[in-house]
Amino acid sequence: KKLSVRELIILDELKDVWPNSFEGQPLEEYFKINGGDIYSHPLSSNQESLVHLVNRARGARKLIIEAVRNRYTEVAIVSHGDLLSAFDWGLKRKENPISYEEMKKSFYLQKGQAIHYRVGPEGQLVGEGRLITVETVEKSVEKYR
Repeated sequence: KKLSVRELIILDELKDVWPNSFEGQPLEEYFKINGGDIYSHPLSSNQESLVHLVNRARGARKLIIEAVRNRYTEVAIVSHGDLLSAFDWGLKRKENPISYEEMKKSFYLQKGQAIHYRVGPEGQLVGEGRLITVETVEKSVEKYR
């Protein structure tokens, strides 16, 4: 209400990792993984792959375009770090990342940051995006990003 949001749309495509096989595991197990790459080191056979994550983010973009076409001029997307990194990747590139490390080095929001994109009517990126942050934003407390 404080932001005057006119409509809230919840998309399953913007949820965190499907399923996150590390959920419920000791944090020490997660820290053993180089760079937090749960996609290359799943704990279960049904863990989402990096390619699936990026393609899911691309699918979310298509759904958003269809949902807001001719209705809104601005949209805010809220999600989790890996999904937002995949969203940025899919917005800027046609190919998939070769690794999680490549994707997160390309773009990864820290806590308290946002990015403002301008997109065309078909969802194509216009410009590079503008990072919104403040000087007091610190790196993620998890220390694995």
